[in-house]
Amino acid sequence: MLFSPDRRSVSMYLNTLFLNTPSRFGALLILSTAPLASPAVAQAGLPAAQCSRAATPTEGAICANQELHALDTELAEAYHHALTATNKGSNERQMLIAEQRQWLTMRDACKANVGCLAAAYRERLAQLHPGAMLELSPIALPQFLAMHPDAVIQLTSQSPGCIYCTDQDRRIFAEVAAHLPAHVAIARVEWTPWYLFPKEVASLAESTPGIPMIAILRNGEVVDRITGEQRDPALLSRAIASVFRE
Repeated sequence: MLFSPDRRSVSMYLNTLFLNTPSRFGALLILSTAPLASPAVAQAGLPAAQCSRAATPTEGAICANQELHALDTELAEAYHHALTATNKGSNERQMLIAEQRQWLTMRDACKANVGCLAAAYRERLAQLHPGAMLELSPIALPQFLAMHPDAVIQLTSQSPGCIYCTDQDRRIFAEVAAHLPAHVAIARVEWTPWYLFPKEVASLAESTPGIPMIAILRNGEVVDRITGEQRDPALLSRAIASVFRE
């Protein structure tokens, strides 16, 4: 659908308004050209009337998919909380708005690809919830690394042959990762069979003999690798925290 100049102007105005407004409706992300809804409708999530006017492949996909619709609502709530935690006119708020605008552009580049959209929403939710851990496929790792110069990433597998890739190991990593500095991105990358390392993880693993492994990155460079099954949360926490104190 081609927008008239007037409609584009309205879209740009409302997009700016929504990004700056700390309200649940203002944080709704899907249809920037939708008319304002009543508070009651906004509280319920995305109004059906907005979906009836979906004008792009991305909007249509989000309206048509229950999971994407739920992710859109969850992200609206997360953005609302993040925005209200900043002061009006502050650099922090302007940065948050700029990041959200950039993310919306990246999201819309997915068009109607449900998998791409779901990954984009989960990525943004992780950014808005410090300490949240992303579950990534190897193919999604390069983009993640490009966006997050400071990161802690667990490489593991659910293959039966990986005897040290245990649920306990996963739990301990998640527990420790939840207390890392807010700017540090956290992810777990799994594949099967465990001994066939995907090319996307080569830069993290290098000559490390196996998994599970935790790669710690600062400024886009791997500065430490921790190998083997983790059994002591306190020990692992100290090892990772020391990297980000330097």
